[in-house]
Formats: sequence, structure tokens, C-alpha cells
Amino acid sequence: MAEGVRKHLQTDIAVSVTGLAGPDGDDRGNPVGTVYIGYCDQRKSYAKKFVFSGFVYFSFVSKKVKKERT
Repeated sequence: MAEGVRKHLQTDIAVSVTGLAGPDGDDRGNPVGTVYIGYCDQRKSYAKKFVFSGFVYFSFVSKKVKKERT
């Protein structure tokens, strides 16, 4: 998927994420919580499989930076 994104958008790198949120697993035996994260650049491309169980909470905090005028 990352390769396709990189090619389609004509970027130097691309990242992809897909997975199973539930309520059931898939017909290939992958359980809920299975996540694939992919990466692709001009030299390499790979994907890694993760299986998370239980409740997973991701928090992204953005901080506003106020620039002072000089």
C-alpha cells in the first residue's frame, strides 16, 4: 500500500496503515487488533504486522507555538 501511495502521489517517502478494528476478525484467522504499518522510500519498502490486544489508547498532543515579532 505504501508503494502505491508513493507512486500515485509522486513523493519521496510514504507510510501506510491498515488493520482490523472489529467486532470480529477476518476469514484468514487474523484477530481484531491486527495492524499493518508500511513504509516505502526510493531504496526500500517494508511492512510490519502488529497485534494489539485489549484497549489501546493513542494520544496525540499538538502544542501551539507563539512567535514573537522581531
